[in-house]
Amino acid sequence: MIIMKKTIYRNDFIEAMEDDFSEEGKSALYDYFTEYEQSTGVEIELDRIIIRTEYTEYADFEEFQAEYTDVKSIEELQENFTYIPFEGGFIIQNQ
Repeated sequence: MIIMKKTIYRNDFIEAMEDDFSEEGKSALYDYFTEYEQSTGVEIELDRIIIRTEYTEYADFEEFQAEYTDVKSIEELQENFTYIPFEGGFIIQNQ
């Protein structure tokens, strides 16, 4: 079996993610995934459905806390979740 891979650049990623996240959020996710690949050597497959179900964007801690009432501080959030900050909000990996 032949497996072909395609390099995904920032603009490709942002376009592929459509309206799933804000522009800033998509850019932050791209940076997160490329840094992860570089630091671990593990390639990530671009699967929009998996990404949009595994990651959620929040405008602020109060919006996050409405869903995760047991998390009492931003520090606790950062300790217990994959936390991807960007100007205007943050993204977490859902648990």
